[in-house]
Amino acid sequence: MTSLTLEGLREDHSGHGGKVCVYDELSAFISGQNEYKQKGSDRESWLCLHDGQPARIVRAGRSVTLSGARVSIFGGIQPQVWRRCFSSDGDLFLVDGTAFRFLPVYEGSAFYPLTAESWSDENREAWESLLKTAMRWADSRHEAKERKVLCLSQDAQEVFLNWRNELMQVKGDLPGPVRGFIPKLIGSCLRLAGVLYLMDVFSRDQEPGIILNVGDIEKGIRVSEFFLGHIVQAMELIASDNAPEPFEITDQVRHLAKTLEAMRSDVDSGWLAVGYILDRFNEGCQKEQTIRTPKAMGSLLRGCGLTIAGGVHDANGRRAVKCLVWDKKTNEFIETSLQSLQSLRTGVNSGSQDADIENLKSAKSAWDSQGQEDLQTLQTLKNQSLQAETGVNSGFADNADITDVISNEDEKQPPEVIEI
Repeated sequence: MTSLTLEGLREDHSGHGGKVCVYDELSAFISGQNEYKQKGSDRESWLCLHDGQPARIVRAGRSVTLSGARVSIFGGIQPQVWRRCFSSDGDLFLVDGTAFRFLPVYEGSAFYPLTAESWSDENREAWESLLKTAMRWADSRHEAKERKVLCLSQDAQEVFLNWRNELMQVKGDLPGPVRGFIPKLIGSCLRLAGVLYLMDVFSRDQEPGIILNVGDIEKGIRVSEFFLGHIVQAMELIASDNAPEPFEITDQVRHLAKTLEAMRSDVDSGWLAVGYILDRFNEGCQKEQTIRTPKAMGSLLRGCGLTIAGGVHDANGRRAVKCLVWDKKTNEFIETSLQSLQSLRTGVNSGSQDADIENLKSAKSAWDSQGQEDLQTLQTLKNQSLQAETGVNSGFADNADITDVISNEDEKQPPEVIEI
């Protein structure tokens, strides 16, 4: 998709329900707000549609109400464009909650070997069958004018409430621009759990039930914490002109970090020969992680933000070769990657995600000197608890859309409802 307007959405809307819009360039959606008038309410309408609420569109003396169109927007955006889009107009997109309705994934660069491997016919057929089953089921619900309601079991509700409460406790330790995401992320956790449950059921060509169990809500929690890590990095990019480019810490990257840590004593005049690193790397790695050439190893090192010296040098008994510069970046890379490995082990051993949350708490230190600590949305400041929107607190509350999901007044209440 290259263009999306409220007018176009109204013309295309069939009343079926949810709608997915995929943008090649997400910046086009941001810059296209109020395209047909200088001072308008397009953004407020999009916020309503995202939350499943009706939106009133006023154009050229006439008005149209668009309802039943819960819109989800996916798109790609370059890091610098992301910063420009969401930090313009006095941080308007932060203040009104637009940014908080996105789940950003900011991975930076990573090296993946190109192979001729493709989907097998079996995998392709399984995926296509899942989609067909899901669409047939959705069509049948629409024709019958029935909504699907999912409930949390008592145990699943307890797991969710404990996670929600822990997340809200560490909210104050997170950077200011990140805090506004937390209420939305809690709601997304429930929706993600529901979506993953339905995908699992449809993959087995079965009819979905009405109960989400502990395993289902834990899947939603894991995905939500994945996004929370990316949110911290994406918002740091907005707040800082010198934010480091992230890299994805894959199993291959972790193995590289362990290899370099073991090679500290082999540093030769501040250098390590790339070919020498390659040999040591391949000695202890799994077959699928093997790097075949020094050039490919150099690409992996650069992708991790490490410094390759210009020209060629003599190091590790090799003459006129490309070399890694052992500098501050190298030490930081090893520390970050091995901390990630330790966090994974701790999380597995404890059977919880506490370690990941503790890592996020430490992210505050990178923001302390940037003057961003007090940046929150007006809605977040007014709505620190999960309370349903009423006539007293009505408005664009950032956490209002999840309050029909679960109550925090009494954990002993019967399972509440999430609507898919």
